Amino acid sequence: MRILKCNLLILFLLCMNFCVAQKNISGIWEGKLVQYEGAVWTDYYFKINISQKNGRLLGLCSVIVEKEFASMEFTGKILNNKLHLEEKTLLRHSERSDFEWCLKVIDLNYFVKEKIEHLEGDWTGKTLNGVTCIPGKIFLKRGSERV
Repeated sequence: MRILKCNLLILFLLCMNFCVAQKNISGIWEGKLVQYEGAVWTDYYFKINISQKNGRLLGLCSVIVEKEFASMEFTGKILNNKLHLEEKTLLRHSERSDFEWCLKVIDLNYFVKEKIEHLEGDWTGKTLNGVTCIPGKIFLKRGSERV
């Protein structure tokens, strides 16, 4: 009986991994990025536009806080039921002399709550000059493309 339970558990876990890996997460996800205490700001508007193809993820991240903004290009993949994203390039940003943007490494969990798709998780990062950024969390819901 224990062997049957173990086999069923393994089958269930494999199915969950396969189901999340097969889920098309392409599209726009919107919410907020939180940076821990000590940062210039703690809450930012955050949007990811994801393109998923053959298990690879590509896209753009946008960050806005007050009058400041930045757009970053990222690549990523789905590993063990998590999205792993790495921002590679700062494409454009507002010109603030005393402020540096972080290129982030982001690990997000996908889940559905009350019929709404969510991505939530942690991020770390470094500035273009290699300075470690104060890390934080990201909370996103699947958005809709706007015209």
